[in-house]
Amino acid sequence: MNMAKDVKRVYPHAVSLMENVRTYGQTLDLVENNKGIEWLVAEYRNEAQQMVSRGMNICWDYFINQYNGARYVSSMDGRDNQHIQFVQEFANIVLILQDKTNSVIDLYKVILRAVEDPATCPYTNEAFSELLIKIQAARDMPTLSTG
Repeated sequence: MNMAKDVKRVYPHAVSLMENVRTYGQTLDLVENNKGIEWLVAEYRNEAQQMVSRGMNICWDYFINQYNGARYVSSMDGRDNQHIQFVQEFANIVLILQDKTNSVIDLYKVILRAVEDPATCPYTNEAFSELLIKIQAARDMPTLSTG
């Protein structure tokens, strides 16, 4: 009965962790497949990598109840909070990385289009000014601000 309760307690966090690891991998693939944006999301990627390193150093065995000889040992000694806090922090960091990566990809495409447009636009001051305004507006978007 106690083990079933522990599974019920741990399961949502385990699923969250697995989903966030999957999302993290997919986001890294997006960065890899969109050359030119790596440096724009490097800070967020580094933060996520530091969390992965931190998570690998956590002793996850304590997150579930264990049998220790004939005596049943519970992990409800405060270590659960460390594990749950890690899962939540990792989820937040992965979400930020994913959001920033998607935003940067969209922004990068807008800028690339605007940079390529002079090849096909009329050679007038107005046309070039319009393109520069588009590029500047895209560059000024708060895509990379934290939060």
